[in-house]
Amino acid sequence: MDFMNGSRVRGIRLASIGLIAAGVLTSGLVAAETIFTINGVNVDSAVVDIYFESRLGEQGGQATPEQREALMTELRDIYILSTQENALALVE
Repeated sequence: MDFMNGSRVRGIRLASIGLIAAGVLTSGLVAAETIFTINGVNVDSAVVDIYFESRLGEQGGQATPEQREALMTELRDIYILSTQENALALVE
């Protein structure tokens, strides 16, 4: 059980780093609308689109209203966790 939790934490950590990197890289390339801000980090529509496409796979990024709400909650949680001081220390 601990192995599974450790793997999940590592996966969330890597996903968080990837999403933040994607946000930084796309912020200058695409004029995207800021959807929400977490701990001073703006999350724009390009990052949301990338996240939805990665999570929905075969659905082509198209989400039902229930899926959209759940995915937005997940994305907010990832940004909350990844922008905390403790999370940044784990990356180093």
